[in-house]
Amino acid sequence: MINFALANNPFTNVYGVARSMMAFSTFLLFLFNKTEWLFRPAQGLSEIDMSQNLVQKISFFNLFPNHLEVARWIIVILMLIVMSGWRPRITGIIHFWIAFSVFNSAILLDGGEQVLTVMTLILLPITLLDDRKWHWSMPETRAGSAAYLYKVMGAHVFITFARLQLSIVYGQAAIQRLKNPEWVDGTAVYYFFQLPMLGITETMKSLLNPILTSPFVFFITWGVTIVELFLAFGFLAPKNRWKYFLASGVLLHLGIAVLLGLWTFSLTMIACLIVSYVPEEKMLGLKWLSKWFNRKDVYTELQNNPAL
Repeated sequence: MINFALANNPFTNVYGVARSMMAFSTFLLFLFNKTEWLFRPAQGLSEIDMSQNLVQKISFFNLFPNHLEVARWIIVILMLIVMSGWRPRITGIIHFWIAFSVFNSAILLDGGEQVLTVMTLILLPITLLDDRKWHWSMPETRAGSAAYLYKVMGAHVFITFARLQLSIVYGQAAIQRLKNPEWVDGTAVYYFFQLPMLGITETMKSLLNPILTSPFVFFITWGVTIVELFLAFGFLAPKNRWKYFLASGVLLHLGIAVLLGLWTFSLTMIACLIVSYVPEEKMLGLKWLSKWFNRKDVYTELQNNPAL
């Protein structure tokens, strides 16, 4: 474990890309939804009460109980800052607080907010250990330092927790579906797409009904369950095979986004898949960007390496 930690610094742009995508999801939620939609009183409540219990009292929205529109635009700005990758140690705390507050205070939720709250909590210790100015920067190496070793090992531990959490999410989703007779007989996708609230549009129905009413719907329905089972256990496969699991998960959630309009949910899940199925020690194809955010003298490095 120690040798692996020393040879593989997890403070790369991998978890940075995932954090930015998660923040982008919340950014879209608050940019394109009105306050009265997000905080509509729940059934049985005559008005929105932001101080019902301790959870509500520590919610970000309890700072603006009578000015939720102001809170909405503050969140839009804060999510832009998180997306920028600036100071993970600071924005990691803000990100979790906002995710926690949205999940516990807002009404217009699609399921992604619960996952987002848990994942930002798991990633919070990593952001606190990350002393870079930008999460796009190249990782620093101080192999001879005990503090460096503990920091890197701690980050690897919490990334492993994130993978286990996502495994539980997909595993539970697949197993619960197998308890439903419509998922077992392969007709669930047809019925799900007919739902007035979450189903597909009438235009999309006219295009897809020939498929949804054919025997092929059986393979689509079971395909969803099989992909989720693969994603639940795929992290146990060799790392050079992870790209196939990542691709299947991205395609699954892009399909959900396009067909059902659950864009914020899909962005959150794709971000979680990046955490799980991209080796944390790798730099994604954004090295040029990472160099511009690096603490080193960028201009000197560019002069010495014109090809960059």
